[in-house]
Amino acid sequence: MVGVGVDNTLCRDHTSDTGICPGVLLILIVLCALLYIVWEIYCILRPPAVQPAQSFFITQIIGGKDMSIQGTVPGATSTFNGIPNGALQAGNVPVWTVDDTNVTLTSLPNAAGVVDGLNVSAATLSTDTATSYNLTQSGINSAGAPISTSVNVPFLAPPPAPATGFEINQTS
Repeated sequence: MVGVGVDNTLCRDHTSDTGICPGVLLILIVLCALLYIVWEIYCILRPPAVQPAQSFFITQIIGGKDMSIQGTVPGATSTFNGIPNGALQAGNVPVWTVDDTNVTLTSLPNAAGVVDGLNVSAATLSTDTATSYNLTQSGINSAGAPISTSVNVPFLAPPPAPATGFEINQTS
């Protein structure tokens, strides 16, 4: 029996009892190994599937840096950032709410100038007598389920007034 080869000599008189030429079998094994390697590279390089968001991670922006929630001095304005931990529904813009009527929220634009619901400022009244306020970010995840996260923001004691001069006393 003669196997398949470029000039019909590759497998002449070298076929096994099964009729498969060892040269062709070797080529098939090498091709399968290469296909497996290409598949592994694809699996490593492909982007991971994005899962629907389950919550937001809310931080306070102080001095241009994201930090854990530190608090707000009454009468001051604090800025917050909320990032979903997965995908939101296309077109969904998260909404911020607060439980203290003396705190006014303003949605802030991102670096591209678009209000995307991920940044907010909280302006407080200096006369607010509460000890803290609860800030909540809500949205719809990519599976269509509502999600929300709340953080408690404490009111901080105002810093001491800066010195405006010196008092000089004569001691003798």
